[in-house]
Amino acid sequence: MRGRSAGPAVDPATDAARLATSTPASEEVRVVHHADDEYYELLVDGEQAGLLIYRVIGSRLSITHTVIEPTYRGRGLSWVLVGRALDDMRTRSVRVSNYCTVVRRFIELNPEYGDLLDLPRPA
Repeated sequence: MRGRSAGPAVDPATDAARLATSTPASEEVRVVHHADDEYYELLVDGEQAGLLIYRVIGSRLSITHTVIEPTYRGRGLSWVLVGRALDDMRTRSVRVSNYCTVVRRFIELNPEYGDLLDLPRPA
């Protein structure tokens, strides 16, 4: 995984319910946006637990993949990471192209995020 650099935490209050159902209450879970390096970092008790990687292409973000460290898998943390990253993208009014299967599945199960995605373009 990539190293950490300073970045603003992405912790909208609207995610409190989702976070409460996804992780043990004793853990501090944060998502930090590293815009210069084009990724969102998931931190659990200050330790890097995952990344959502994207590339800026023109005026949109192209999500390429999501990774959760093996020791943190199976706890719903990818949903926290993807949800908070998409919430942040929405507040910044950016359009999103997605090439990540985790994000695709998240949006299938949470269709309220579908409006963020660019429509497929003909080849």
